[in-house]
Amino acid sequence: GVVNLNAIVREVLESIKFNSKLRQDVRQVQHLKAQTEIPGDRDKLKQALLNLVINAYQAMDKSDHPELEVETQDQGDWLVLSIRDNGCGIKPENLKRIFEPLV
Repeated sequence: GVVNLNAIVREVLESIKFNSKLRQDVRQVQHLKAQTEIPGDRDKLKQALLNLVINAYQAMDKSDHPELEVETQDQGDWLVLSIRDNGCGIKPENLKRIFEPLV
């Protein structure tokens, strides 16, 4: 089907606020400027985004002023989704493995 990524982002960010396992003081910043709807599986996109956001929250476990920024924008024929956090980052030795599937 066709999905509105902005709606999925809003849903995920709202639901994460109620996850008692994650810190509740993360400042969420949303810049949802994309107008384009995209073909895709809504549930799978939502799960992928949820995984990314949970990962970002966990990376900010020790941050003094945790902030998660999510942006969508149209760029030509593309819809670009950017997610930034101010967490601990990825150790250099693990960077080369970030696209390996988890087993």
